[in-house]
Amino acid sequence: MLIEKIQDRYLQDLKTSVDLWEQTHYGLINGDSTLGLPPEDNLHLLSLYQDIDLSFNEMLNSSRAIITMLSNKTMNQLKLDLIKVWLLRINLLS
Repeated sequence: MLIEKIQDRYLQDLKTSVDLWEQTHYGLINGDSTLGLPPEDNLHLLSLYQDIDLSFNEMLNSSRAIITMLSNKTMNQLKLDLIKVWLLRINLLS
C-alpha cells in the first residue's frame, strides 16, 4: 500500500537522522574519523557538552523510543494512539 511505503520511508529517514545526530554529537566530543572530526581538547567546550549531556541523552532515548513504537505498529494503531492522546489532552478521556 502506498501509505505504508511512505510511512516506511519517513521512518527510515528518522532513523538515519537520529543516527547521524548521535554520531555527530559524540564525534564533536571524542572525534570521528569518518566525519573528519578531531577529538575536542578545549576544556570550555567540553564543559559545555557536559552541561547538555542529560538533555541530549533524554532526547536521544525519546527519539529511539518513538522509532521503536513506529516500527512496531500499523498505521491504524498509530491513528488510534494519536486520537487517544488528543482526547486525553482535551480532558475527554480519563
